[in-house]
Amino acid sequence: YASIVRCAVRGRIGQDEGPKAARHKILTAVLDNSGSMLRHWPLVADAVSKVFTDELIADPFVSLKAIAYNTNAEEVYLPETSTGLDSLLRRRYRPGGRTNFKSAYELAEILIRAEVGRLTRSGVPRDAIDVTTLIFTDGEDTSAPPHGYVTKASTEKARAAGDDFRLFLKDLGCPSFISLAAFGEGHNPEQCQYLSDRYYYINRSEVLSKWLKGGLEDLLLGAGYCSLRVKLPGRLVLAEPLPKSVGLDLNGNIEYEIWLRDELSCAPPSNIADSDKVIVEADSNGTIALRGSALLAS
Repeated sequence: YASIVRCAVRGRIGQDEGPKAARHKILTAVLDNSGSMLRHWPLVADAVSKVFTDELIADPFVSLKAIAYNTNAEEVYLPETSTGLDSLLRRRYRPGGRTNFKSAYELAEILIRAEVGRLTRSGVPRDAIDVTTLIFTDGEDTSAPPHGYVTKASTEKARAAGDDFRLFLKDLGCPSFISLAAFGEGHNPEQCQYLSDRYYYINRSEVLSKWLKGGLEDLLLGAGYCSLRVKLPGRLVLAEPLPKSVGLDLNGNIEYEIWLRDELSCAPPSNIADSDKVIVEADSNGTIALRGSALLAS
């Protein structure tokens, strides 16, 4: 860690102190029930039943959708209460078949577009609708020939489908975020990072519980999402890529850490001039909502 420099980003989007308009949440769970998820399916079913609580089901500001996908994707029609959801997933959606991300993304787009349309027709502005997609998977597509195997073609197919889904979310005009829960020690971290704004490796039930109580709660209670842009001086580069979306807390605050390094070496950034500074912009639905800078020498 001595070879990188940490920059803390803190700010608030929407400084007015007036009453806050209620935000609508569209939460879509995209569940990989291909054959490779058989061992993890009980944990997935238990997790979804804990996410889709009776409180959320009854909340008029929350829209819940679920998709189970393998070779093909289908909508999971949710019961009126969360009690029977676990058994429904275990009984009716037992894993089998290949992993086809394209089918999942295409159905998710249809469901999300319909729900956003319903809300906007009732007078809800798009910038007051938070679209959150939760993907549960082992992270490997096996839908391209030869079917059933992880190949370069299947990986590229999944990424292309993920790119199309992101473009859809961008054009939708609503703050959006994609969170991915990866199961199994054989999952592909690079693929999971590519397909999400934030991914979590779920290797045991305790980790899943922590994710459900922490990060997921922040997504549901937050004031939306924004994207970050960073302008760096000289040879400085980001030590790790920025996520495409960053969540805001209930009051519109953002807290995020950016790591920097020297482009040409593994050493800490050197020869920093007094005037060198990092500029950060936070974009909310195509508009720069926050801009700040800091001198590196300070």
